[in-house]
Amino acid sequence: MLFILFLPITAFSIVFENDFLKYEIANDGRNLLFIDKTTGIDYLFTDSVSYCAHIEMDGEKVNVTSVSLKGNTLFFEFGPTGVTAEIRVTKTSDHITCLLYTSDAADE
Repeated sequence: MLFILFLPITAFSIVFENDFLKYEIANDGRNLLFIDKTTGIDYLFTDSVSYCAHIEMDGEKVNVTSVSLKGNTLFFEFGPTGVTAEIRVTKTSDHITCLLYTSDAADE
């Protein structure tokens, strides 16, 4: 029997997990871990902060500031820019696919 998890563990993080990987994101978009389950190695750099998504606006990088999960959809917000995105997630035993479903930019 195969079990695939894609569950919020707490109000503060979201986990993508299958037979081969475990990837955890904080609700502010920070990457928390990226573990290869076959080796147990966490490939996330611990000497710096990284984010699961960013946009470029007026030539500047803006990191995601809020991430939430409802069903199989991730919702991203990019702070005061007003930009939002919905990412549809499909999972299998050996990979996870993320597809940009919608994206909205604030009117300027």
